[in-house]
Amino acid sequence: HYVFSGTGLKNVTLPNNITEIGWAVFQDCNELESINVPTRIDYVPYDYCEGSEKLRSVQMHDGIRTIRHDAFYGCDSLESIKLNDQITSIEYNAFYRCGKLALTKLPNALTFIGSSAFRDMKAMTGTMTIPTGVTTIEGSAFRNSGITSVTFPEGITKWGDDIFCDCKSLSSVKLPKDIRRIPSYMFQRCTLLEGIELPNELREIGYAAFDLTS
Repeated sequence: HYVFSGTGLKNVTLPNNITEIGWAVFQDCNELESINVPTRIDYVPYDYCEGSEKLRSVQMHDGIRTIRHDAFYGCDSLESIKLNDQITSIEYNAFYRCGKLALTKLPNALTFIGSSAFRDMKAMTGTMTIPTGVTTIEGSAFRNSGITSVTFPEGITKWGDDIFCDCKSLSSVKLPKDIRRIPSYMFQRCTLLEGIELPNELREIGYAAFDLTS
C-alpha cells in the first residue's frame, strides 16, 4: 500500500505479470500523466490514483470487472479512459471530481453504481441510458454532472438520495414503470427540468425531490 504515493512519477507502465496491487499506490502523484492496469488484475484498486491532478490517460484492459472506491477521485485532468462492457461494479467516489472526463456510456454488465461515483463530472454530457442490469444506484451518484437526459431501466431495487441533484443541464427524465418511491432531493436544483411523467406504480415522492426545478 502507498508504495509510490506522493512521488514525482510521470508516465507509468506496469508489467502484466503483476497479480495484485494494494490501495493508494499512486495516490497524490502530482506529476503523473499516464498509467495502465496490468492485464492479470480484474479490478482497479482502492484510491489507485486519487488526487493525481495531472493524470490525463488510463489504459484499461477488457478483463476489468470492478472499479473500487476513490480509484480516480480528484483526477481533475483525466480525459481518456475506456470502460469495457464487462464491468459490473463502480464503487463510491470512483470518478468524483473528474471534471474533464466525457463518459457518455456505462458498461452493459453494470449492476452497482456507488455513491458519488460520477459526481461533479461536468464533461459527462448528453443522453445517459442506465444499463438494464443495474439494481443499485447510491446517493449523489451523478450529482452536479452535465447529463442532459436520462432513462432508467426497470429492476432497480435500491435508490439513494440526491442522485441527480444539481444537474443544471438535465431537461429530460424517463423513470422506470416499477419505481415505487422517488428518493429525497433526487432532482433538486435541476433548473432545466420542466416536466416528468410519473409511473402508475409510484406511491411516494421523497422530501424536496423536485425542489427548485422549473
